[in-house]
Amino acid sequence: MFDISKDTDYWFADGNLVIVAQDHHPDAPHIGFRVHKGVLFHHCDVFRELLDTPLPQSADSAIKQEDTIDGCPVMFVSDSFHDFKEFLRVMYDGLMFPGIEEQVEFGVVAALVRLGHKYDAVRILDVGLKRLKSVFSIYYVTWNNARGRGSPSLALKAEDHIEAANLFRTIERPELLAIALYACAELDEGVRASSVTRVDGFVEILTPDDIARSLDGRDRLVRQRTKFAFAMIELPPRLDCSTRAQCKQALLSAKPLIFRGDEVVDGIAGTGPLGPVFPDWPSDSKLCTRCRMYFRARDLQFRKDLWRDLPSLMGVIEWKPEAPINPRPRRTVPPH
Repeated sequence: MFDISKDTDYWFADGNLVIVAQDHHPDAPHIGFRVHKGVLFHHCDVFRELLDTPLPQSADSAIKQEDTIDGCPVMFVSDSFHDFKEFLRVMYDGLMFPGIEEQVEFGVVAALVRLGHKYDAVRILDVGLKRLKSVFSIYYVTWNNARGRGSPSLALKAEDHIEAANLFRTIERPELLAIALYACAELDEGVRASSVTRVDGFVEILTPDDIARSLDGRDRLVRQRTKFAFAMIELPPRLDCSTRAQCKQALLSAKPLIFRGDEVVDGIAGTGPLGPVFPDWPSDSKLCTRCRMYFRARDLQFRKDLWRDLPSLMGVIEWKPEAPINPRPRRTVPPH
């Protein structure tokens, strides 16, 4: 027999299994959940396999067949108390879990994704991923609206991107890992290279390889962005432009806003290499409306193309050699 603390929320008198977890803080107590096997089985078959197959005590998850608490078998898990409690919360109180329009802390959502993946609890994994994708989106416009600051459904701090990068690597989602690594490249150097302690006491840190990937990827983005800007600024105004000389002069006068020496300024208003290349010309600009809309559309399409190729650019899949920049649009913006 051994001493554990009983969780105040998930200790059911009619439960038939005790699961014991422990946070990573020094001297953190072992805390037990008395739960129902049927509930676990309903959400993930992995638990059925774990309970049906005797495991050695040293395994990642193990049942000590000779020990019981209140007549229930005891199962030890390597997951933290915090993570496992959030996992159970969705299993037992799913209807009470905040709707997608309500904001949830990143640490809670990460716990659901981490354990949903580990125990093959597909529905719980999907609940977590849906929220994460409100910020870590493969769609540029969605990501650009959030820009790592969080969304109406996900509360996110800058340093959370370190845990996010490690999480996405664990669950083998390279398209999401690339976004997290890009966000890590935008962190202050001291934050990027330091450790971050999760709410359960576990220490997250980027590997040296991932730090290198994030910085190398950012450099690739800057180079591509610079090529695009040089190519665009040299283009003549639109063929249907009625003030071609005036618009060409307006483009040349924008160079100081776009370039610093031979490089593009690092994003208009500090938006980084995935921010707009060209300024948002006001309506009274010397650039005509048709040319202004054309450059704005090309700028946005270029950033969408970069975003599509982000896993390659950030080195999480094989990096493709840089292709020549084609500044001309795939389709023209209809004249107004």
